[in-house]
Amino acid sequence: MTRGEIAFAIVSGLLVNEVTDVCPWLAIRLVRWAAQLRYPNAPERATTRSEELAALINDRPGKLFKLFTAVGFALHAVVVFRKDQQELGAMSGWRAAVKRTVDVVIAATALLLVLPLLLVIAVAVRLTSPGPVFFSQERVTKGGRVFRMYKFRTMRTPVGVTAEATMRFFKLHSDPRLTAVGKILRRLSMDELPQFWNVLKGEMSIVGPRPLPVDQVAANYELLSPRLEVPAGLTGWWQINGRSLVPPEEALALDQFYIKNWSIGLDLYIVVRTFMAVVERKGAY
Repeated sequence: MTRGEIAFAIVSGLLVNEVTDVCPWLAIRLVRWAAQLRYPNAPERATTRSEELAALINDRPGKLFKLFTAVGFALHAVVVFRKDQQELGAMSGWRAAVKRTVDVVIAATALLLVLPLLLVIAVAVRLTSPGPVFFSQERVTKGGRVFRMYKFRTMRTPVGVTAEATMRFFKLHSDPRLTAVGKILRRLSMDELPQFWNVLKGEMSIVGPRPLPVDQVAANYELLSPRLEVPAGLTGWWQINGRSLVPPEEALALDQFYIKNWSIGLDLYIVVRTFMAVVERKGAY
């Protein structure tokens, strides 16, 4: 890839953001042009890709989101310019090594930065309700490997509400077992912070399909097994597109989109969007 091609990818992505608010028609034309340049020998693929990008841009609620979207497209284009789609999705070899390196750097940095916050949360959980500070549960990651995932405890002793193991992505909208501190932690997604330790241990990745409990995977293995092609993640494509508001079937489709289109650029885009999703708190409970 030449410097000119890299510059084009970045500039075209930024241009899409600048013109979307003032001239949607021109934005769509730019997307089509970029797709045709990227897939010169595959016009059908170029058309499909341009339509996908145009739809994603049009769905962004404001200019800031459009900026993140455009920058994400630019990063994605830099990484995969003139690459075959199947090669792009293969999370192996040097790509897996790069992903793991990024995971370790982000997880180690995050743990150091939020260490004082972790201590405050631990004290709050311990003093406001009886029970341990952490909740741990066996979850499933890449290749069907079982590991123990950690979270801050957000619930008190069960009060008659049981989870149906056969239900996919089971999560109560208003769970009476939640403690006062637990409600706050969940709304801000702070209960997930201990999972940076799972990332450091190599059991999870920063970005990937969320790990599901062993019993839910076992009860729906044929349906959920495609999610096990990549490491489970702390955040993912599903989480930045609605989180718990997304129906199970759509969540599965979003996970499949990520697995098929994975790249380092897409991972970085998801990380940036995750911060915005946490601030919005939409779909968090």
